[in-house]
Amino acid sequence: MNPYVEFEVYTAEDNKSRGYAKVDGGIDIQPSGMGPSVKRRTRLIEGNGFDPNFGDCFRVSLETKYPSLVFVRCTVWNSPDGRNASSNSTLLATFTAKLTSLQQGYRHLPLFNSYGERYRDAKLFVRIKKDLPIALSATEVEPIDESSPIVSGPRAESIRQGSRSWSRKIFKRASSERRRRPQWPEWQGPLSRTSSTERYS
Repeated sequence: MNPYVEFEVYTAEDNKSRGYAKVDGGIDIQPSGMGPSVKRRTRLIEGNGFDPNFGDCFRVSLETKYPSLVFVRCTVWNSPDGRNASSNSTLLATFTAKLTSLQQGYRHLPLFNSYGERYRDAKLFVRIKKDLPIALSATEVEPIDESSPIVSGPRAESIRQGSRSWSRKIFKRASSERRRRPQWPEWQGPLSRTSSTERYS
C-alpha cells in the first residue's frame, strides 16, 4: 500500500467579497487560477500502509466574510504504482469538519470510508494550531447592496417608503372584501312563532 493524504479547504462562495484561501506546504495540486478553495497533498509513503508518517506541514491563510462556513477535508488515497498520485488512486478514508470545530493541539482525527462508516482503528494524528482572526477595517467592508434579496421584499420596501407594513395592507384588503360581500336578504312576510312540527301536523 502506498498512501498519501489530500488536504482541502472550502470556503463559502461570495462573488462580491475579496476572499481568498492560501495554503503553504505540501505539494500543490490546485489548478491555475486559485479560487476560494485550495487543495494540497502530502508526499507518498511507499510500501507502508500500516503506520505511515507523512511529516508534512500545511499553513492556511484565509480571508472570508463567513468564518463559520470554512470546511477542512483530509482524504487518504492509495497510489497504485507508488510513485505518483493519479486519477487511478483508490480512496481509502476521509475526514471533513468545520474549521471552527477543530480544537488546537495534538488530535486524532477519525476516518470514514466512502459509505460514511467509521473505521475503528484508523485515525490521522495531527497537530492543529489556529491564530486569532483579524477583523477587516470599516473601510474594507463593502456596503449592503439595496437590490440584494436579503434587503428587498415587501417589508423592506414599505420601510424605505415610510408606508404601512405589508401585513396591515393584506388584513385591510381582507376586511374591505368582506364588506363588499352581499348581505342576506331580509325576510319578507309575517313571522310565525309556531314550530315546524306544529305547522305540519
